[in-house]
Order: sequence, then C-alpha cells, then structure tokens
Amino acid sequence: MTPVDTSEIFVWKEISIKQDGNVFKVGTDALLLGVWVPKIIGEPNLILDAGTGTGIIALMVAHSYPNSKIAAIDIDKEAIPLANYNFQNSKWHERLQARIENILEINSGDPVKYDLILCNPPYYFNQYAAINESKATSKHTLVNSGAWLKAITSRLKARGHFCVILPHEIAFEWIKAANECKLYCQHRLDVFSFRDDPQPIRCLIHFHMELSRPEIIRMNIYEQIGRYSDEYFQFSGI
Repeated sequence: MTPVDTSEIFVWKEISIKQDGNVFKVGTDALLLGVWVPKIIGEPNLILDAGTGTGIIALMVAHSYPNSKIAAIDIDKEAIPLANYNFQNSKWHERLQARIENILEINSGDPVKYDLILCNPPYYFNQYAAINESKATSKHTLVNSGAWLKAITSRLKARGHFCVILPHEIAFEWIKAANECKLYCQHRLDVFSFRDDPQPIRCLIHFHMELSRPEIIRMNIYEQIGRYSDEYFQFSGI
C-alpha cells in the first residue's frame, strides 16, 4: 500500500479526506455547501455530486443523510481515483460511487434522475485560466450558466432539488437561467467576509420547481481579520 502523506489530510467530523496537488483541494465553498444543504432539505434517495474533486461534498451528505445513495462525477481523470480512495476509506463506502463523467454532455439514452444534485461549479467564465492545471479544471469554464442549468435539469427528477454555490456577481445570472428551465429559488444564503462588507462573496442557492417567495438569510465568516465569527463556527461545525 502506498504511504499516505498525513500533511495532505483534511478532517471534518468523521470524515478524513486525502488531498493531492493535482486535484483542487478542499475549500470553504465546498464546506459551506456540504453543511448547508442538510439544514434545508429532507433526506433524498438519490444524490448526484457534480464535479466531486476529492469527494468532500459527497462524503458530507453521506454523513448527514444515512440512507441516501450518492453518485459523484468529475471530468478530471485525477479526481476520480482520489475520490474513490476517500470513499473506500469512509464508513459510508457502500453508498458512494465516483466515476468519470461530464455533466454537460447530455446522454442520448435515458439517464438516471436524481432527487438532489449538488454542484460547486467552475465559474470564471471567459477569463484567463489559472496557472495551476487542477485549479483551471475546477474553476474555469467556457460554458455559460444556461448550458449548466439545461444539463442539470436533464438529470433532475420532476420534484428534485438543485443546490449550488456561486460568486455573488454571477448568482443572478444563474437564477435567471434556472427560471428559464422552470426552476426557482427557494432558499438563498448570502455569505459575507465581514459584517460591514457591501456585498457577499458567495451565494448558496436552492432551486426547486415550486414558484414561491425565497427565504434569504446572511452569514459573516469573520469577526475580524484572522478570527472566524461565532455564527460561522456554529454553522460549519469546524
């Protein structure tokens, strides 16, 4: 067995994640989404983690939803072995599966439909790619929000849920594209760095087919530079 570099291990509650320099590492975005979703959505049967990377979001929902089956997909050939390694070394390995797949390539056959799809998508549309190849794969795309939403809805059950985390500056573009696909914002969590910031840095959005007034709340990550806020500690469980 290949020795594991413990300096590359990320731990959250019962989850231990092996990381690799060739795959985008665990970040705050993934943690926020993985914690938030079980707070607002009851347990689904089938979950899809689109763009799994290390597998952290899939593992977090496996931890929170003890009866769900989770499929994790990614286009990165380096990510899938790493995610499967992390799955096999977890207590939920029987309910987790990772495979290479591009969510944007809509299958010609009848694809599996999911009760819940989660995504921490690439979002630097039409900007220069990152120097690090793994970051370029994870955070850059030439595909717009409309194409993403069409692909997501093709894999979603009629009354399924779609949850995503996005930079604030493109969140409303995604909301518009979702509306055109008959998906509507049910919950939105606006995440600010500091209490006095004029706008959030991230928006977490829950989409569903029902048209209703969304519940919008906010959270501040930091109390001051270098110090997390109490609400972030309580929210994240770190």
